Amino acid sequence: TERFCPGPGIESLARLQPILVPRNLTRPRGVDLAVAAFAGFVQHYPQTTLLIAGDTLYDNRASVAYRAELMQSISRLGLSGRVLFLGSVSGRDMPAIYRSALMTVIPTRASEGTSLAALESMACGVATVSSNVEGLLDLPTVHCAPDVDELLSAMLATFAERERIGREQRAAVASVYTLENWSAAWLRVSLPLATPAKAV
Repeated sequence: TERFCPGPGIESLARLQPILVPRNLTRPRGVDLAVAAFAGFVQHYPQTTLLIAGDTLYDNRASVAYRAELMQSISRLGLSGRVLFLGSVSGRDMPAIYRSALMTVIPTRASEGTSLAALESMACGVATVSSNVEGLLDLPTVHCAPDVDELLSAMLATFAERERIGREQRAAVASVYTLENWSAAWLRVSLPLATPAKAV
């Protein structure tokens, strides 16, 4: 929460008025859901751009095929030039990318623990929408089903209140989801296991 915090973003990205999707390109990460929902979202907010920070897993045939599927969908939905791919981004650059976004979307279908991307975005004060699957349910994101229509509804409702929601999510993350709290929780779990049993 010290490194991921509100502050200036990247001017060239901020001018795009981006809706950020920090996900690698695999089907469980649900980027196609975000693309399809954005097709409806952009009808209400035509100045915005969908910005995907993540890349194809090139050693994974399914991921390569998924990227091709995404590109076809973007073309079919008339979103060419409105959906941009940043590719793989280093961790040191992510705080500025979050700060450049108007909203973050985590559209995961499955295989999600405690999403660091969601926590990082909220720590930067950026209103964050996520699906309601697995570890995401433990976080103070705006939740919805991993469904295009429900995602679109959540995006529209959140965007209208994004400044308030971003402040509230930042406060929740800063008070609960800190590295200090995380370390203390692990110590509470692990120390009893490390204590030698008393002889009987």
